[in-house]
Amino acid sequence: MRQAEGTTFNGRCSDHDCIQIVRTALSKCPDEALSSSAAELKFLKNANLEMILQTDLGSVERALANGEWKAATVIAGSIIEALLLWVIDQRSPSDVTTAIGDALRAKVLSRNPDPDHAKWDLFELIAVAHELKEIGDDTYGSVQPSRRFRNAIHPGVVQRTGFTCDRGMAHTTYGAVFNVVCELSAKHP
Repeated sequence: MRQAEGTTFNGRCSDHDCIQIVRTALSKCPDEALSSSAAELKFLKNANLEMILQTDLGSVERALANGEWKAATVIAGSIIEALLLWVIDQRSPSDVTTAIGDALRAKVLSRNPDPDHAKWDLFELIAVAHELKEIGDDTYGSVQPSRRFRNAIHPGVVQRTGFTCDRGMAHTTYGAVFNVVCELSAKHP
């Protein structure tokens, strides 16, 4: 038998209260699904950044499953960028300055990057993270194809350069994410 609206249900709450309880509980849930992978991002020690990157990983996984190569490549590239930015920001300014100098002398960088790390391009983050020994040679090599991921969102650049986001690029970039995660989680337990 249905109860009239506003009356108690099993003596615990009214229909309106039950709806509010469910609504409140749902409002605390993320709008997008988190990654179903075993990627552990606890090393970040930043719950907000961890949630954002887990959500982004979930987006990449869904894009790969749906054959959305451009979406997978762009989002995976942004995850690599976020992880490398995070790890560089963990280091002292003098360590970063030394790494920049080493990258300039090795001609991996052709100019000093902006003092604000958040304004760096992925190639700068990769070079400095490598010089800081935050990523090793294998991971350094695996992230290189991802350097141009932002080009995929600019039609003019795509047209001029012929850069494409195909199955291989999407999976390569996704794999590079896990190479970075693996190294950083080992170095920052």
